[in-house]
Amino acid sequence: MFKILILIFLSCSLTKDTKDLIIIGDYRVLEMATTLMGVELTTFKYLYTNYAGVMTKEPVEYEDYNLKIIGTGILESLITVGEEVNKFVQEQLKSAEDGTNVLLSVGIQHQSKFNDIFVFYGKLADKYPKLNFYVLSLIGVDESLAKNIKNTGVKEFNKKVETRIEVVEFPNMKYKSILNEDDPTQIIVDGEPVDIINYASEGIGFFKTGYVKIFKAMVEWL
Repeated sequence: MFKILILIFLSCSLTKDTKDLIIIGDYRVLEMATTLMGVELTTFKYLYTNYAGVMTKEPVEYEDYNLKIIGTGILESLITVGEEVNKFVQEQLKSAEDGTNVLLSVGIQHQSKFNDIFVFYGKLADKYPKLNFYVLSLIGVDESLAKNIKNTGVKEFNKKVETRIEVVEFPNMKYKSILNEDDPTQIIVDGEPVDIINYASEGIGFFKTGYVKIFKAMVEWL
């Protein structure tokens, strides 16, 4: 009997306690999913044109999480890709367990659509009151690689999102900065600032080692 109890204890202690998490975003979320978690691209149609995205129907295990990830490519923002992807977002949120955390990250290439992005966030929070929504601060860019985006603009976008969420007083949606003192070029990992621009690959993307650090910054405070 004593040996059986020991085996049961060891079995329980070795079992990985995974937590449900949903991440919704644009190109960087797509690239993180394909680079870190090995998620395959999904083709979806918008206005008679095919685009690439990631839309996980089943959870993907990564680190301590059961992840469902939805992300779209560079040319079209998540907020403009039409019925197919938006229906998929709704299906995943509707099937989520109460209390599931949902991380939102939209806008690095579509900052001029702030109102559309915020309405997208707000409607999700209103429709799914039993889920916990967190809007993550946008990370900046290497301005020599993404010449049409300025980090001063990213900083202003983040502040607008943070202020608007506070004004509207969503009970289940909060703004969460993963930046060092609101600097879009630095994130906080293990309590220390990391110059994430050193990991920029091309345009608005990052190398795999950069996404490892970004993912950690995204979840370590949960």
